[in-house]
Amino acid sequence: AALHQHALGASRDSLVFWGQLRLINYSLLIFNLLPIFPLDGGQIVRGLLWYPFGEIRSLQISSVLGLIGGALFGIAGLLVGSMWWAILAFFLLSRAWYGWQAARAMIAAADQGIAVSPSPTAPAEEPRR
Repeated sequence: AALHQHALGASRDSLVFWGQLRLINYSLLIFNLLPIFPLDGGQIVRGLLWYPFGEIRSLQISSVLGLIGGALFGIAGLLVGSMWWAILAFFLLSRAWYGWQAARAMIAAADQGIAVSPSPTAPAEEPRR
């Protein structure tokens, strides 16, 4: 009977473990799909805006959304008192700022007549603004 009780306890612990792991994965999924650049949701927004606005303008818009989202995340972290939220907010803000700077560099290159490439592996082409 003691062995049976031990097996039931291990089974219950296993269920709790897998349930918590599933909760963590769903939380990360939802967080990563937020439309905040550079998260995947922000990349999706940028991709959706690419065709109507072009590569430079879509990067600018998604970067601004990232800056706003990062700032809101930082404010929420301050209100909650979470150091982890502050670290995540810093990451989001720094990457969104980098995206904004990259868009400005692409505009400067286009103004000088230099063809720009959205990624190192894509062929350079004249940007649409």
